[in-house]
Amino acid sequence: CQSACETQWRGALTHGLGKAQKRFANELRNVYNLYNNSASLSTSTQQYDAINSDRVQDILTYAFSIIREGLSMEKNFFISEMQSALDVQNLIRSVMFGLFIAIMVCLYLFFYRPFIRSLAHDIKRTQAMLFMVPLEVVNNINSIRTFLKKFATF
Repeated sequence: CQSACETQWRGALTHGLGKAQKRFANELRNVYNLYNNSASLSTSTQQYDAINSDRVQDILTYAFSIIREGLSMEKNFFISEMQSALDVQNLIRSVMFGLFIAIMVCLYLFFYRPFIRSLAHDIKRTQAMLFMVPLEVVNNINSIRTFLKKFATF
């Protein structure tokens, strides 16, 4: 995710925001030129009036609106790109989880279940053979008696 964020941030700076910064710099250059032209005026009041004129204020308002618009567009672009990257990651995780579940079900059906059936069949066969042993022998041998009591299913 970090590389995707860095890529999106570099794209935001080099494309939309970079253009907005260039336009803002041009507008500030215009204000600077107006200031230099007003420096030739004789009084500080005239200079103040020149700097605070409607034209300068319009240029600054326009320049800041460019930056605001650029940042807004880049924020929306950045958020949409990050959201799509996260959606792709969530999709990949969901698919991987689904595959994991499918593999577990297949392992159960094709390996574990037949193994348990075979084991249960072997236990029943062993029980059947031990039931053929005479009762006196079963009573004398503790392990046979315990096995038959534990697994006896009549």
